[in-house]
Amino acid sequence: MLKKALILLSGTLVIASSGLYYVNCSSHQTSSTTTYKYKKTTNTYQFQKLADDTSNSALPAAGSWKTDFPNVSDSNVLGIAGQFNYFAKNIDSTANNTLNGNFASQNLTTGAWIINGTSNKISYIQQKIIAGDGVQLELPGKKVVLGQSLTYSQNGPTIAGHTIKTAPTSLTQDASDSKYIDIDSEFERLTTNSKVIATNSKNNVPSITKQYGQVTFDASDITAQNNVKYLIVKAGDMPSDWGRLEIKGTSDQQRVVLTIDTSGVNNMTLRYSEINGTENKNILFNFYNSTDNYPVSLNGTSMKAGDYTLKMKVTATANKQVKKWTFTKDFTIKSKQARDLNKSDVDVKANTNNSNWLYILIGAILLIVIIILVAVIILQRKKNSNQ
Repeated sequence: MLKKALILLSGTLVIASSGLYYVNCSSHQTSSTTTYKYKKTTNTYQFQKLADDTSNSALPAAGSWKTDFPNVSDSNVLGIAGQFNYFAKNIDSTANNTLNGNFASQNLTTGAWIINGTSNKISYIQQKIIAGDGVQLELPGKKVVLGQSLTYSQNGPTIAGHTIKTAPTSLTQDASDSKYIDIDSEFERLTTNSKVIATNSKNNVPSITKQYGQVTFDASDITAQNNVKYLIVKAGDMPSDWGRLEIKGTSDQQRVVLTIDTSGVNNMTLRYSEINGTENKNILFNFYNSTDNYPVSLNGTSMKAGDYTLKMKVTATANKQVKKWTFTKDFTIKSKQARDLNKSDVDVKANTNNSNWLYILIGAILLIVIIILVAVIILQRKKNSNQ
């Protein structure tokens, strides 16, 4: 009888556990709720509520990057972006381009057998992982932080439905209404700072030589600032696709910030077979368009050749901070430039057309007046001759 009672009680526990029910075995009542802690009291066996269970697919909350990088300040030019080898809104590593180093991106497009990250660093994927069917993810790293929209499951394990082939030491995830890094805000701040870097580099053009597909930038004559050499080159100075780039004239302790002026360039691909003189060196590529088109209305007045002075004040907001710049530049408009500008100015064309119609109208009126005067004179003469 005792064995039957134990078997019956055991069966009740299994049913209760698998069905997730509350069972009160007292002789007075049976009820149900969503609690399931086993507790023995006198003549009573019942399940009471435990703390809320954590789903098998839940990850620890990521918190903020400031916890992992306490010595990094937003007041620095690069801020948190400077702690990543790749910091972008979209990263595409599908062309067998292994990401050597850590990265932070809103979206990662990857493929099979492509390693994304380095074992001793932290990386961040905020919104999407885009990969083909059956692609297994290679995500080595000290830690990988996932955005709230990415689904993680321990069954596999998987991220966004893709099996993790190589997993990081730690996986965390953004909690609701929080982001490990606000990438959009960081890019606003970086856009402003990109101009600061370019302005600081405007006179630091290295000596450039090109030979057999290799381009060499010699920075020997450029003075380092706080152990950093700021260089600036044109987009056309960079090596062609699969060319070679060499940077000379820097010490092992110096970093390089290379600004590439992309004025007049809509699309640019940088892909090199090798980069000499840059081993174990931090190099920041800063892409900056130094030509900004600001339309100036002349209210339909034709542009005239001559000397002009532009005085401009620009106000912008970045990272919730108001920035102001004042710009003054003298320039000359030549006769041919003035004619070309006037031809392309719609307002000038409109005013020219209006002026033409005005001249035609005045001419017509004068012609009518002349005809009337002539007719009056002829009639007057005929009248006088008859008399």
